[in-house]
Amino acid sequence: MKAKILEILNCQSHTYEMQVFNLWLTWCQSKTNNSKSLQKALTSKPLFNWWKRELEKLEKDFVTEAYIYKDHLTYETALEFWMQSVEPIYHRFSKPLIKKINEK
Repeated sequence: MKAKILEILNCQSHTYEMQVFNLWLTWCQSKTNNSKSLQKALTSKPLFNWWKRELEKLEKDFVTEAYIYKDHLTYETALEFWMQSVEPIYHRFSKPLIKKINEK
């Protein structure tokens, strides 16, 4: 699926990966209480694996909707559409994993 996302966005892999990293960082910041919790969240493999699976579900819908327009989208337009498509990630969280991260 990553290949299709790159094709739609018409960008290099590292550019896409930076977008995903920025999304991960912002999501973690929105779910933590302090810098220590943020550091724990950013380095939590179970939390990242859960988050990545949730992101992939949203990206699957993005690919389904955007792939037929791939030849007609600019990078900026495709990126904006991707960002709108993955925005619901901010409303998703794993209560047990977040609780563990925010414990002192």
